[in-house]
Amino acid sequence: MEFLREEAKRVPIIMKAEVLVCGGGPSGIGAAIGAARAGAKTILVERNSFLGGVATATIMPIFLMDRERLNGFTKELVDELVKQEKAWCGTVINFDPEAFKQVALEKLDHAGVTLLFNTWVSEPIVENGTVKGIFVENKSGRQAILAEKIIDATGDADIAYRAGAPCVFGRETDHKIRPLTINFRIGNIDFEKMLDYCQKHPDQFSPDRFVQVVEPEKKCLRITGFFDLVEEARQNGEVDKDCHYIRFEGIDFKNGVVTVNNVRLYEFDPTNGLDLSKAEIEGRKQISQLVNFIKSKLPGCENAFLIDTSCNIGVRESRRIIGSYILNEADILNNKEIPDRVAMFYRRHNPGQDMHNPDRQEGSKTDLSARQLHRNVYQYEVPYRCFLPQNVDNLLVVGRAMSQNHQADTWTRGMFSMIVIGQAAGIMAAVAAQSGIKLGDIDVASNRSKLSAQNIVFNSGN
Repeated sequence: MEFLREEAKRVPIIMKAEVLVCGGGPSGIGAAIGAARAGAKTILVERNSFLGGVATATIMPIFLMDRERLNGFTKELVDELVKQEKAWCGTVINFDPEAFKQVALEKLDHAGVTLLFNTWVSEPIVENGTVKGIFVENKSGRQAILAEKIIDATGDADIAYRAGAPCVFGRETDHKIRPLTINFRIGNIDFEKMLDYCQKHPDQFSPDRFVQVVEPEKKCLRITGFFDLVEEARQNGEVDKDCHYIRFEGIDFKNGVVTVNNVRLYEFDPTNGLDLSKAEIEGRKQISQLVNFIKSKLPGCENAFLIDTSCNIGVRESRRIIGSYILNEADILNNKEIPDRVAMFYRRHNPGQDMHNPDRQEGSKTDLSARQLHRNVYQYEVPYRCFLPQNVDNLLVVGRAMSQNHQADTWTRGMFSMIVIGQAAGIMAAVAAQSGIKLGDIDVASNRSKLSAQNIVFNSGN
C-alpha cells in the first residue's frame, strides 16, 4: 500500500464536555440520557441526522421482550410510544421507527444533551494512554471535541481500537462474524389472508412462541417461516442461496406494513470501507429478489409494494474490546452474582445456540434454533468492568463492542438491554467526571443509588 503524508494543521476545538458519547444508536442514547440526568454536561455525536441506530437507521423496530420485563430508559421509551399509540405490546414489542426517532430526540433534548448530527467520529485524541477527546469530520471540516470522560458507542469499538485498546474480531476461534443485513419495509399486506395461511400450515413456521408471534388482538406479530415456499424458490434461484425462510418483524398491523429481515451478507468486514460498499451492492440485489418472491408467492402479499430500505447496513458483530472482565455464557446461564453489576436483564434464548450463526444455514433444516427449539427465559447481570478497555484511560465502551465473548453476545445484543447498558455506563461516567476520579476507580456499590434513581434494575431484589 502506498502512503501520503498529510500536512499538519491547526484543528479548532469546537466544544468541551464532562461526558462525550460517540454514536447515537441504542447504547449511545442510553449513555447520553444516563450521563445528562446524572448532572453531567453531555455531548452526543451521531453520523446520521437522527437517533436510533439499529432501531431506525437499520429499520429494526421491534424489542424481543415483553413490556413487563423492561427497565431503565428502555421502559420509559416504550411507555411513551404506547401512550402515543406508536408501539404495540405483546410477547414482543413492535414500534414505529419514526416515532422512536422523535421520542428519543425529545427526551435527550429535554435532558440537556448537546446533539451534533451528520458528523463522523474520526480519531481519538490520546495523550499518554489517556483519551482526551475526539477529532470529528462534518460539513465544517475537521474539528475537535474535548471531554473529561468519553463513551465509545460506535458499535465497532472505533474509538477504543484507534486509541490502542486490545480488541477481538468476531468469533474467537476463527474471527468469523454473524451476517450483515439490509432491512426493508413493504406495505399493503393483507394480514387476515396471511394469518389464515399461518394457522392452516403450522409446520411451515417456527414452533417457538417467542419467534412465531401471532397476536392480532394486540396488534403484535412476528412471523418466521414459509419454509417450503422459500426452499422451492431457493432451488429455482429466485432467492439467494443463503435464504431459507422469511422473517417479518416490526409489524404495523393497522397500516399493513412489515419489516423484512432476510438479507444475509456473509464474510464481509464491516470495519472495512470497501467491504461495506460491496455488501451494500450485494444486499440490494437480494432485496430485489426478495420483493419479487414475496409478492408472487406469499399469501396476503399479492398487492405489496416496497416502501423503503434501511439507510445503514445492519451489523450484528465486529470488534469487541478485551476489557477488565470478559462476560461469558456460563456467567449468564448460572445467573452469576457479579460484585460490580450495573444492570440486570432477561433474555429468551437457548444455551449454545446462535440465531445468526456465522457458518451460514440460518433458518435451514439443520438450524435447530429456527426449526425445533423452544426458547426459555434467563436472567443475568452485567458487570461494570465489561465497559473498561485495557491500556486506555478515560474511556468506556458500550453496546455490542463491550467486553464479552462471541457466545455471550448472543444474549446481550438485544436493543432493549443495550439502551440500559449504555445508560448505566453514562451514569458512572458522570460520577467519575464530577468526582475527578478515574473510570477504573469507581466504587460501583456505593453509586448504585444513582442507577436506581434512573429506574435501572441491577438485581432481582431492587
